[in-house]
Amino acid sequence: MFHYLNEHGERIGSFTTRAELQQLADRGTVTPETVIEDQQGHTKFARDLGVSFPLPPTVPVTPLTPFPPPLDVRQRKARIHFWTVLCIVTFALATLGDIWVSHQERKLPKQVKEIQKELQQNRQKALGWYYSFSPGSGVSDEQIQEILEERLAKITLILMLIILPPYLLFYYFFLFRLWEEIPGEFARTTPGNAAGFALIPFFHLYWMFTAFWGLYKDMNKAMESYGLEPRFGEAHIKSVCVTWVIFFALGILLMLVEVVNANIGGRLSIYLSIFDAAVTISAYWLIRTNVLEFIDFKSSVGK
Repeated sequence: MFHYLNEHGERIGSFTTRAELQQLADRGTVTPETVIEDQQGHTKFARDLGVSFPLPPTVPVTPLTPFPPPLDVRQRKARIHFWTVLCIVTFALATLGDIWVSHQERKLPKQVKEIQKELQQNRQKALGWYYSFSPGSGVSDEQIQEILEERLAKITLILMLIILPPYLLFYYFFLFRLWEEIPGEFARTTPGNAAGFALIPFFHLYWMFTAFWGLYKDMNKAMESYGLEPRFGEAHIKSVCVTWVIFFALGILLMLVEVVNANIGGRLSIYLSIFDAAVTISAYWLIRTNVLEFIDFKSSVGK
């Protein structure tokens, strides 16, 4: 008589022949780890008694959904080129709108005199869809200028609503795509953070050094990890960021100058807008060119 024991060493059943043990194994009552006790009290594992056990049931494996294939080099380059061009075009339009508004502000005193002259000649002066002056209305220069400034402010607001939201959207994706090309082990921030923080007013003056200067540092760090000399000019892009901060400060200063002297402030604002556009557009194109070169480098090392 043989007994099989549980995990506590207690007898839970018995058998007399190997055939009975095989039946217990087939039913799963006895497993390979079950302890068998013989008539003398000696114990062995069931797996050592030459009994065959059924194979454990196989668990069906759900096939994994394959990852989408990575974009090839040409697609990644085209994507960055696309957002760069959109950024440059909308920034150029915004600059043209700013120049036009500054030019209109400088013309306000001249427009006031023209309107007064026509009113003195008993002619009605209409300002398009916005307002009209009748002869003999007795309006002063200050009233006319106030009306002209109000009209210009509304036109300026319309231009901002048309141009600014698309530019910010394109600028976000421009930065996002640039930082997507930095391998995670070298990136100091994520693409979402790099693009999102750059849209926060005033904070962007600090963050642009991370978004652009940091981008160049991380690209060079990736190249150094492969024993290559850094090829992207960190000092140049840093100077561009400093220039942007200076232009921003000058823009605020010129707004105060325009309050005192609209003619001088408007003229200087036009010059500042032109210089800012030249620096920004050339910087965007340079950054785009350098990141495309970095994509070629990653392709050459299998990244």
